[in-house]
Amino acid sequence: MSVDEENIINGADLIYGLSAFSLLISGYFRVTGYAKGWDFYKNEPIFWVKMSSVAVLGALSFFPAIVFFRRDMARKEGVTLPPLSDALVERCTTIINAEISGLIFIPLFASLMA
Repeated sequence: MSVDEENIINGADLIYGLSAFSLLISGYFRVTGYAKGWDFYKNEPIFWVKMSSVAVLGALSFFPAIVFFRRDMARKEGVTLPPLSDALVERCTTIINAEISGLIFIPLFASLMA
């Protein structure tokens, strides 16, 4: 994986992280202050399945984010890094593909709650 490819993944990961954060903030306000309120959501099993899916996706995203963040910070400090190993690239690719596949289920659970 080249440095340019790593930079592209870093940018995509930043956008993904900011999107996830804004989704969590808007979801918090939706559950606590708007829409149906906490009394509806706390007893809705599909809501908890959806929250579990969000937690799993969040946990999955930590490993690739930290790998690429550390490499980016080291590069900014002037450290010359060897290319990523094929095994690490394969692991990150598998995790990112699992995240993308898992994103399908969150809107599905949301529509089942409606």
